[in-house]
Amino acid sequence: MRLANHELGFRTRQTKRMGDKPLARSAIYKLFADPFYYGWFEYPRGSGTWYKGGHEPMVTEEEFNRVQVLLGRNGSPRPNRHLSFAFTGLIRCGECGAAITADEKHQLRCEVCRHKFAYRNLTACPRCQTLIDDMAKPTFRHYTYYHCTKRKNPNCTQGSIEQIKLERQIEEFLSRIHISVRFRDWVIKHLRQLHEQEATARNEMIRSQQKAYETCVKRLDNLVRLKTTAENADGRLLSDEEYGKQRFELLKEKARLEELSRDTGHRVEQWVQSAEKIFEFACSAPVRFTAGDSTTKKEILASVGSNLTLKDKKLCGSIAQFVGKETEKGPRDFDRRAARAKAQKPPLCSF
Repeated sequence: MRLANHELGFRTRQTKRMGDKPLARSAIYKLFADPFYYGWFEYPRGSGTWYKGGHEPMVTEEEFNRVQVLLGRNGSPRPNRHLSFAFTGLIRCGECGAAITADEKHQLRCEVCRHKFAYRNLTACPRCQTLIDDMAKPTFRHYTYYHCTKRKNPNCTQGSIEQIKLERQIEEFLSRIHISVRFRDWVIKHLRQLHEQEATARNEMIRSQQKAYETCVKRLDNLVRLKTTAENADGRLLSDEEYGKQRFELLKEKARLEELSRDTGHRVEQWVQSAEKIFEFACSAPVRFTAGDSTTKKEILASVGSNLTLKDKKLCGSIAQFVGKETEKGPRDFDRRAARAKAQKPPLCSF
């Protein structure tokens, strides 16, 4: 307390009527027990629903758990992190078809007998009875395992697989679709050349559509003039029924031409942008997957895989077709290989 209040100058949060006071002992204990400082918060409070915050954690989860042991709070509540599992909701069991779920295990390795055990709600090593508080440097371990929920078949024989081993399989697959920056730049350059070649034909199409649009608007104007002319006061030239029918048809044609004009103006640009995103993804996906958080890993796996199953600790499924080999033969060779890749059916097991 002396260090916090006098040397570091910690104070309580100041409000209009109170605050800006030295920290009490209970407040310091509350700080050390708050998961917010290693990146998690509960909302609403008391709901049991936890979220990973966007702020930078002050301590790691291992450091937080170590402090709880020192404070004698081995059984204190921890954030329920099921929402943070990277691959739940994407994979099914290859034996019974049930969903694949995940569990976390927090273990401690005794520094005396080297026995590894789940330390929460325990005060001593179950093998040698060494008190956790007396261990100078116990080793904390955190594991995540994926396994079948067995809801469809309680007798399903599939075991669990550690997350790190599952990620290695995905990383190996991503390395096969990886392309170099040089090849990506070459393809994008080729796509832009095609875009320039289409520009003339596209502009001619836009002019034709604009002419048709102006004709349609002129017909609408003429229809209104005919309806409102003095000679048509009795509806002899154009009846209300015929006017309504023609007006409706012309308005539909006008809306169609407007939509067609917008689509023509952006169609090629959207196609080029989509292609650029695909090749950018293939170029950066392996690095992003390795360095990313659970949300990034889930997004990448969902982008490249479908109908994913886990059987005998092997991840299988259908994958997107990427052209992943560099070529020096130019655009025609690329077009032929892209056409072949499109015609091929995705393999049943690709990981």
